Amino acid sequence: LPVVNRGLVFRMIEALADHVEEIVILTGDDSEVIQCMCEGLSGVVVESLSTSATTDLFDYLKSTGEPVFVANASSFVTSADLDALFSDSREQLVLIDKGHAPVAGIVEVEGLEAGPYPDADALLSMLCKEAGEVIAAHSSIAMVYPWHLIEASVVVLRQLDSSDVKGVCEDYVTIKGSVVVGPGSVIKAGTTIEGPVVIGSNCVIGPSAYIRPDTVIGDGVTLGHSVEVFDSVVLSGTTGKHRSYIGHSVIGRNVNLGCGFITSDYRHDGANHATVIEGAKLDSGRRKLGSFVGDDVNTGVHTSMYPGRKIWPGCFTRPGEVVDKDILG
Repeated sequence: LPVVNRGLVFRMIEALADHVEEIVILTGDDSEVIQCMCEGLSGVVVESLSTSATTDLFDYLKSTGEPVFVANASSFVTSADLDALFSDSREQLVLIDKGHAPVAGIVEVEGLEAGPYPDADALLSMLCKEAGEVIAAHSSIAMVYPWHLIEASVVVLRQLDSSDVKGVCEDYVTIKGSVVVGPGSVIKAGTTIEGPVVIGSNCVIGPSAYIRPDTVIGDGVTLGHSVEVFDSVVLSGTTGKHRSYIGHSVIGRNVNLGCGFITSDYRHDGANHATVIEGAKLDSGRRKLGSFVGDDVNTGVHTSMYPGRKIWPGCFTRPGEVVDKDILG
């Protein structure tokens, strides 16, 4: 998962740089991919788990013989929270995010009981229950639900303090606030961008598009005439060329959005949105919640999506379709 166009694992590596000498990434079937991604990074070792993830994780922790920092690679961990964690004098600590989910922790392996710990989250959950030594995370997030990707992106975006436009801006483009535009991108005439916003490389935005605050756009994205995006993440390779609104949403990679694609994001009664997770309604804790579209989706013209609805990767909608339930394939 990328947070502001940079993978979660790399953001964690950067945040840990001042605190540890060696970082070990335990992987599964994607070991070769992760190895290539981390090639050349000083102090980073990629270890492949066997089919017995529980045993491997536990045995590795025990083999160190000293306290270990543990986190799931899908957690978003900030430098500020790590500074607080490592400066505390207690031997075992766990960072808890505002949703009361464990984000990361320091484990004292001496006397650690054998599993089962199928992953880092399970280990941290055990620490929370047994040790009870916790610090509330200020900005770190346990990435569990799709809107967490938006929230993590906002944390990074709000740290921008200046603009860096490396692409080309045509006439009558308006840029306000902190805006980053990657090389090879073209911002076409009549477009307005209100930061904080990050736009990747080789994108085409506009003409007359409206990119509102807290938005991240990946590489190779085309968002055309009268497309409006607000507080959303649009991943690389996606195209939406005509008159659409994307609000408080996550749009996956290589998605084709038909003309008039609209996400609804606000309840008339102002209450929090609920969304269906594994067959049960879950309160998202958000008053504004858009839609979540997987990779390689194609939407027909004039597709409209209810708040909190999801389209699974590779699926499609027909022209004029109203998505009031998740499309699972």
